[in-house]
Amino acid sequence: MNKRLFICIAAAIPIFLSCSKQGFLDQTQSSELNEQVVFSDSAYTINFLSGIYSEIGFVSWPKRFGGGGLDASTDEAEGAGLGTINTFIQFATGTVNSNMITKDAWTTSYTNIRRANIMLKNLPGAKFGENIKIRSKAETRFLRAYYYFILLEHYGGVPLVGDSVFQASSAIPSVRNTFAECVDYIAEECDAAAEDLPWNHSGENYGRITKAACYGLKSRLLLYAASPLYNGQGITAEGPLQAVVAYPNEDKGRWERAEQAAEQVMESGIYALHQGDNSEAGYGFYQVFQLRKNAEYLLARMQNTNRDLEGIWNPPTFGVSNSGAYPYLETVDAFGMKNGLPIDDPNSGYDPKQPYKDRDPRFANTITRDQSLVFHRDGLAKRPVNIYIDKTNSNNVTSGKMPYIKVLRRDITHIKW
Repeated sequence: MNKRLFICIAAAIPIFLSCSKQGFLDQTQSSELNEQVVFSDSAYTINFLSGIYSEIGFVSWPKRFGGGGLDASTDEAEGAGLGTINTFIQFATGTVNSNMITKDAWTTSYTNIRRANIMLKNLPGAKFGENIKIRSKAETRFLRAYYYFILLEHYGGVPLVGDSVFQASSAIPSVRNTFAECVDYIAEECDAAAEDLPWNHSGENYGRITKAACYGLKSRLLLYAASPLYNGQGITAEGPLQAVVAYPNEDKGRWERAEQAAEQVMESGIYALHQGDNSEAGYGFYQVFQLRKNAEYLLARMQNTNRDLEGIWNPPTFGVSNSGAYPYLETVDAFGMKNGLPIDDPNSGYDPKQPYKDRDPRFANTITRDQSLVFHRDGLAKRPVNIYIDKTNSNNVTSGKMPYIKVLRRDITHIKW
């Protein structure tokens, strides 16, 4: 195994942007930093930890894989830039191979695992109080578990390096741990981190890891592990690799373990689905992706005020030239009616001539289509999207013959479990 995939230079402190200029991710910039300097100064030490935070959410970024993200890599949507070789096209067409596939999940995750181990090694001598040391250690252990989770999603079992910090001359483990060993390790790290963390944070500490983030990650991990793909039912490999890619045997008790992990968050009484002010149907669903903070977020990635959602999902006529993925009709038709019935149910009330009428309120807040009301970048009132102009119409008004243009997916600034 190539040592370069494990050895990552972690002494430099990444510059990371915070939603608040007084937030915990503010950076003190300097040069000529090394490990001794970083961990002999409390500000540099916290900044080092902030650097491990900074790449949370990279795997679900909608511009990943050459612009199409996960949507265009599946049968949900089609990405822009079809005239070039993009990873999302390779996924969608089944032409992915080891020579061309992106290695971001591997390199970014192991980079941050190594950073976490450097942090844990140096924390005992850090120049701040014991309470901050305890909290920082718990946050670091969660972050390390989070990046192992990303590796597990992409590769199955991977080498677990423990607390080791390898150098270029080190003998680096190259044997993959089993799927079960990786699941157990991540779950145990989440539990250990949760013991020393509060249920939530406020003020400048909002965005730091909490018990809810720990139990949320554990819940998702165990839910995946219990699914048929991994729970001894979807295995195609044989021999030693069988235990690396999944559980070799089926165990329905894994579903109970996943349920118990989810209950750890639900029973806290602090987190719940965001309802909004109910001023209009579906408004709470729309609002939850616009807010910096609400009771639904278990972990929010901090960054400066941004227009990421608009810059990716607004239509080209609203000034967006490098957009995200465009939904397929099958994705659009998956939205039912407001009475809860699918559109192909005879009792649903769906009218093909008026395809937007009486649809599930989440439809209008997810799909941008002809005459959708969308905020323009000038920040004024919402404006209708005009997709098709019928030149035979003397009034030159929008006829709506080309209904679907773009998915308005959730703002990736926010990660929800």
